Amino acid sequence: MVPAEVYPTRYRTTGHGISAAAGKLGAAISTLFFPTLLSAIGVSHLLQLLALVSVLGIPFTALMLPEPKLASLEAISGEHKYIRPLG
Repeated sequence: MVPAEVYPTRYRTTGHGISAAAGKLGAAISTLFFPTLLSAIGVSHLLQLLALVSVLGIPFTALMLPEPKLASLEAISGEHKYIRPLG
């Protein structure tokens, strides 16, 4: 839901694709290193590390994104300033 509200309308599909790719890359990297970390630090510490990474992500998603407050996405992005009327 976040990528759909963050990117301006004209770049929304590209931004959504990049966000999806970044998520898949992060999942692939964590899957790659999960067995190594599991044997090195154990289950308890690995779960604590994953929880810490999740908590560190909160400022980047909840605190840095603009709140729409029932405004349209086009109004928030300010795209209407750059659109020329036809005719």
